[in-house]
Amino acid sequence: MSMMRDNPLPPGKYWVDVFDPDRSDFRGWLADNAVTLRVDKQEDKLARGGYPAETWYLFTVLSPTPWNGPGFPTIAEGGVSTADDTAQRPAPSPSVAEQAGEVIDSIEAGAKATEDAAKTGFWAVLALGVGVILYKILS
Repeated sequence: MSMMRDNPLPPGKYWVDVFDPDRSDFRGWLADNAVTLRVDKQEDKLARGGYPAETWYLFTVLSPTPWNGPGFPTIAEGGVSTADDTAQRPAPSPSVAEQAGEVIDSIEAGAKATEDAAKTGFWAVLALGVGVILYKILS
């Protein structure tokens, strides 16, 4: 996700989070520039847990438009259509079935490694034994 710092904003699709007390000024900016941009979507969130009220906007700039803040908008890449599309979250924890599968895979890999080591050990002991017998015979 890249922020657009050019002013005026070039044509393109952008998103921005606007918090109180900046929301009314931002709505004024949208109204003042209604000819050069359009709001594709907005999502309002109520104030909660010490956080101010917020509005998320997805908008398209149709022709260069002076940016008036707050902050900078973010370039809306391909799949952005809701505020949830813009949140960065850690990958989900593997399910119990996936964790069980990983444990089984590691046990199987360990058993195979043990079996391979046993076979290798057998052939090493056999070769050593043959070597000792040949040494005794030939000396």
